Amino acid sequence: MSDDLVVIGRLNRPHGIRGALRARPSGPNLVRLAVGERVDATRDGTTIRTLTLASRGGTGDALILTFEGVTDRTSAEALAGAELAIPRARLIPTEPDTFYVRSLIGCAVVSGSTTLGVVIEVTPGPANDILVVHPEGGGEALLLPFTEDGVPEVDLEGRRLVVRAGLIDPEEIR
Repeated sequence: MSDDLVVIGRLNRPHGIRGALRARPSGPNLVRLAVGERVDATRDGTTIRTLTLASRGGTGDALILTFEGVTDRTSAEALAGAELAIPRARLIPTEPDTFYVRSLIGCAVVSGSTTLGVVIEVTPGPANDILVVHPEGGGEALLLPFTEDGVPEVDLEGRRLVVRAGLIDPEEIR
C-alpha cells in the first residue's frame, strides 16, 4: 500500500443478500465518509478495488455499508476482510491532544537526554492508551501510559515523545 494511503476501517461479513457489508471503523474517518466518496479496498497493502460509497447505515462500530457495483452477496463476500484506505490528505484533522496511531509508531521515546526506545504499537486501554516501546538496547518491551501527565511533550515533526521525569528510570531498562 502506498505510504500516502491510511487504513480507516475494515470490511467484515456481508449483511443480507443485496451487497451490503458490515464494517468496523478504525477512527472517525469511515464514520464521516460521505455517500459518493471513493475508498480503496486493500489486502496485504495492495489495492484490490476502488469503491464508491452508495449508502451507510448502522452506528459507531457497527456500520453497514453499500458500494456502487456491489449488488449481491457473492460480490460482497469477495470484499469481506479487506481494509478500507484513503489518501492521508483526506484524513479528518485531529483535536489538539488527539493523535493518529500511525503518527506515533516509530517515534523515539526520550526521558531527559536518554532515548528509551521507539514506539512499535499503541494499545487501547479502558482509561488511556498504552505505548508499547521497543527498548533501544533490546530486551522486553516497555509499556508506558499515553497520558498528558506521563507524556507531556509530543513532537510529531521531530518524531519524538518526551516522558515525564521520574516516570521511568532509564537505568532500569539497560
